[in-house]
Amino acid sequence: MKTILTAVVAVAAAFAALATSVPAAQAQTGFYGAIAVGSNGRYSISNNYASYNAAEINAVNSCGPGCAVSISWRNGCGVLARSATHWSSASRSSYPAARDAALSRVYGGRVVNWRCTEGYSS
Repeated sequence: MKTILTAVVAVAAAFAALATSVPAAQAQTGFYGAIAVGSNGRYSISNNYASYNAAEINAVNSCGPGCAVSISWRNGCGVLARSATHWSSASRSSYPAARDAALSRVYGGRVVNWRCTEGYSS
């Protein structure tokens, strides 16, 4: 009887360990986005990719030669703003927060474009 009880406790402990590790693994999943800009005035925004790398590659390739990643994010919104002389980008969990952050970095700037990953919006 003691052997059976020990086995039941061991199995319960194993399931408890698995149950507590699942949320941590799920916390790393989601959708990724990126913004790429170029000195020639071109830009591109990608969103809803499976990884940072995939989102960044798509943004740079869509933007074209001379473009580089300005910002990338997971599960949220990315905003690109511009003044007469500077680009600014930011990402946050909502469009208003990302917009405010991007605009705070460029005097007299305006939002050029923005995207939110699936499940996030304005």
